[in-house]
Amino acid sequence: MSRSQRRPEWIRLGNGQVIPFDADLISRGLFAAGKRLGNPDSFTARELTESVLHFLSEASESVLSVEQVDDVVVKVVRELGYPELAWTYASFYRLGCQARVADTTLPADVPLPRIESAAHSDFSLREVFSPDLVALHQEGLLRLGGLDAPFHLAGVVVSPAQDFFQSIVNCRRFADKFVVLDSPEFWLADDACTSVEPFIKDLHCAVQATGLQVIVNLNIRESPAWASDLVSGPLFASAFDQEARRTEIALRLFRHLPKIVTIRTSWHLQVESFQPQNKWVLDAILEGHIQGKRVVFSFDRPKQPVSLSRTLDRRRTALLLCVSLDLARFARRRGMREPERFLEKLGTLARLAVSAGAQKREFLRRRQNDWPAFLLDRAHLVVRPLHLDRAVHHLSGKELCGDEEALEFAEQIVRRLRDVLAAEAASRHIGVRLDGVSPHDDRPAMLQQLRAVAYLHRSGPTGTATICYPSSNPPDRASLFDVLALAQADTTIESIEFLGIGSAEEPTSKSSETDT
Repeated sequence: MSRSQRRPEWIRLGNGQVIPFDADLISRGLFAAGKRLGNPDSFTARELTESVLHFLSEASESVLSVEQVDDVVVKVVRELGYPELAWTYASFYRLGCQARVADTTLPADVPLPRIESAAHSDFSLREVFSPDLVALHQEGLLRLGGLDAPFHLAGVVVSPAQDFFQSIVNCRRFADKFVVLDSPEFWLADDACTSVEPFIKDLHCAVQATGLQVIVNLNIRESPAWASDLVSGPLFASAFDQEARRTEIALRLFRHLPKIVTIRTSWHLQVESFQPQNKWVLDAILEGHIQGKRVVFSFDRPKQPVSLSRTLDRRRTALLLCVSLDLARFARRRGMREPERFLEKLGTLARLAVSAGAQKREFLRRRQNDWPAFLLDRAHLVVRPLHLDRAVHHLSGKELCGDEEALEFAEQIVRRLRDVLAAEAASRHIGVRLDGVSPHDDRPAMLQQLRAVAYLHRSGPTGTATICYPSSNPPDRASLFDVLALAQADTTIESIEFLGIGSAEEPTSKSSETDT
């Protein structure tokens, strides 16, 4: 059983009230004590907290008192070589006393939208997240998403009640960044319409009215839950005819969707998509990508949830928050030169990321009471490891895509993150998903990148893989087709996005649906 699974569950306050135990309170108190001493260190505070949890797990009582916990904190911190920190904690910051400092200074002549965004970000750093996480965010080790939208989720999957336009507008009440449309061709096929232009017009109006990004999922064979009551097509139409009609509508939607960043497409592929008689459909989509449309190619596999975006699927329909971990910056911290030590300390950084998700969920839970039932409970956290290739090169001196040992070390990093996140998520009862595990390097050939990404994804799903190429030398349809066919047949990758490096689209700064 892991350390996080053995942690205490309840704590008794001085007034006799019993509340759930929250290890973050200890970490916050230690961070505040260090700040008072002039040496604020979020990472050390969290590591000391994990040592405290180890000793608290040995307690026989099911409910611990505040005094018991504080005594263990002071003793452990003192014995680990931090006597001044232990004394300061005991004197001023026992269990959750926090020092928050607000800085609301804004430069003159700033446009109103930027002022609003800065004000919301300041509010988030002051009221949503604890000071130790804020310090890590400001240091750049841990990047908190959603700062400009403290009262919203990042994104949700739309379930149309009357029509998609009204559903998107309704979602703006609780989503701030993006919404996901699941198979609108089912809805259009049932409507027996011959033109997709009215739907495209409504979709464009919804984007302008809400400011949300829309991810449109097309060509999924399995119908969405909301379409179960629809009767698609003519009364005596065969299943093959209905499927052909939906494919035709999906292809027309893709061709007519405007080339704007706020409307994106996720085109779904099955085994039959690569058969000779169906190749013309995929060729049309690849040609659209070459012409400038942003497309994510998702692989629908048996017994696997249908992926709907980089962060959502048909089981996880709401995104709470995205937290990015800068692995390259973390690898350059003092004392991190040895790969073994990096892997050991990486667990602490991952636990801090889960703490951020739990804090955002608790903040929303206290303030939002008029959302759809269980929406917040189903919302999950996404953790994105940034600059994996740079971290591997810094620690091993080798290129991720060009060396077996470097690739194996990168896989150890991904596995370490996955294991720690899963254990921490279970202890906090929050869904966590890993996304964005890709080299982000356009120098290796695309098939070589695919091999590396497939190796990193082999022990479990890690979201969308990014395959890069120089924007000055884009590949042709045949090369893209070969990559997708190999990924479908020989890997467990959920989805692939092709990105040209050197254009306006840098892979580490895009994907606004994950709010990085």
